[in-house]
Amino acid sequence: MAACKRAISQLAKSNGKRAFLVDTLALVRSLEAQGVPSKQAEAITAAITEVLNDSLENVAHSFVSKAEMQKVSV
Repeated sequence: MAACKRAISQLAKSNGKRAFLVDTLALVRSLEAQGVPSKQAEAITAAITEVLNDSLENVAHSFVSKAEMQKVSV
C-alpha cells in the first residue's frame, strides 16, 4: 500500500528556533478524498510544505531580537 510508505509528518523549520509540524499524510489523504490522484496529491503536499518553509524563513528574517531593539533605542 503506497500510503504506508509516505511520511506521516514533516517539520517545517523557521530560523532554526521554531519548528512547525505539517501533517503531510493527512493533507495527502484529504486531497485524495476529494478525488485528486495520489501522485498529484503528494506533489501538491510537497509544494505546499516548501512554500510554507520559504514563507517562514522570510517572516523570520523580518523579526529582530530584544537585544537588537535595545541597541537601536539607545
